[in-house]
Amino acid sequence: MSAAEEVQVFGAGWDRSLVVAARERWADSPQWAEYTERSASRAAEDWRLVALTMESVTERLAEAKRRNVLPGDERANALAEEHREVMSEYFHCTHSMHVLIARRYVAEAGFREFYEQVEPGLAVWLKQVIDANARSAGIEPDTAAWE
Repeated sequence: MSAAEEVQVFGAGWDRSLVVAARERWADSPQWAEYTERSASRAAEDWRLVALTMESVTERLAEAKRRNVLPGDERANALAEEHREVMSEYFHCTHSMHVLIARRYVAEAGFREFYEQVEPGLAVWLKQVIDANARSAGIEPDTAAWE
């Protein structure tokens, strides 16, 4: 997509440098190969659907946090699974990988700021929800590996 199409699809706050940084970090990984293969086959409308789906899941996560849904709760686990499924639109995302990605939501300023703008405390809460969901799938978050 062109830069203008990207802004149209992902919104005015879209920062192309995120993709550049991801390519620099993950270019040699099988997941990056999967991402680029899927990207090549998607039209702007396909990307718009993925973006809208993630936006919807994020809003429902924020609402669940506002309603004090606890990590590990059935509803929280279902939302974590929805989030992981949307992540799997980019590349196959296992529970272990989801845990490692969630660590970045708390540790990296850009991710943390994004989630904090949606709902204060959402980054930490989402990480806790993803960790609890992973535990329910037999994954120990402290020892999660990229697999």
